[in-house]
Amino acid sequence: MKTVNLQVRINEDLKQEVSSILKAQGLSYTSMLDALFRQIIKERRIPFAIALPTTTTDDTPAPSTLNKNGTYKQPKNYIKGLRYYKYVRNHNRK
Repeated sequence: MKTVNLQVRINEDLKQEVSSILKAQGLSYTSMLDALFRQIIKERRIPFAIALPTTTTDDTPAPSTLNKNGTYKQPKNYIKGLRYYKYVRNHNRK
């Protein structure tokens, strides 16, 4: 099967945390994403719940915008959105 490269921009702290979890599981980013993509195809949906606040706040993450040169510009409140993500992640652990 032909493969292609997928380039992703992600917060450095998030990447490091995921990297340590994947390493402990003996998985690479490629194998994890391959499994996720196959599960999305199988279920025809994202296989887990993703929830954002129902009202816009200063902590609501805004989408990246595509520049004319094809690169993405992160919104100024991107870091604030990460604080919300970390809050949800920390409060959903059991």
